[in-house]
Amino acid sequence: RNVGKPVKGYKTSSIGDALSPQIADFSASGGIKIPKSDSGNDYNYNVFTSSGSLVQDIETSPGNIYVMVVAGGGAGGGRYYAGGGGGGGVIYSDNLPFGGTAPVVVGGGGAAVSENVQGTSGTDSSFAGITAKGGGGGGSYSSTSSGVAGGSAGGSSGYEVAPGGRKAATPQPVPSDWI
Repeated sequence: RNVGKPVKGYKTSSIGDALSPQIADFSASGGIKIPKSDSGNDYNYNVFTSSGSLVQDIETSPGNIYVMVVAGGGAGGGRYYAGGGGGGGVIYSDNLPFGGTAPVVVGGGGAAVSENVQGTSGTDSSFAGITAKGGGGGGSYSSTSSGVAGGSAGGSSGYEVAPGGRKAATPQPVPSDWI
């Protein structure tokens, strides 16, 4: 018997290490992925230029994300002195808890219009229940001179329709005003 001798400890296997794997920080796929190494900061970016889904990478844990949702802009009104289309709305949310999959809808810009027609509005963009409103179309030359409401409203026409008829809102003449 060896009374009073110290007991030595030994690691005999690594079986327990395999039972509790390390989970990586949050990462996701979808859209155009810009990794930290290319972004110039400590963030990975997933940029969507068309609709799709953001999907958490299976080997990572859920995390908090920063989200910027930008809607489509409105089209300008038809003909000269027409108002410009409004920019799409922008929604920003930080530290949004995320895990799994979420649909991404990318709104388009308003379609071009013909003469004397208000510009068409842009369409909404959304991510996981966060919606940015499309920009409003611009006002046209004549009877539809006001801009359309939207994420950012379209501009009004340079002409105003009033009970007394049209009048130039700016001193610069348009072709029909020339003598």
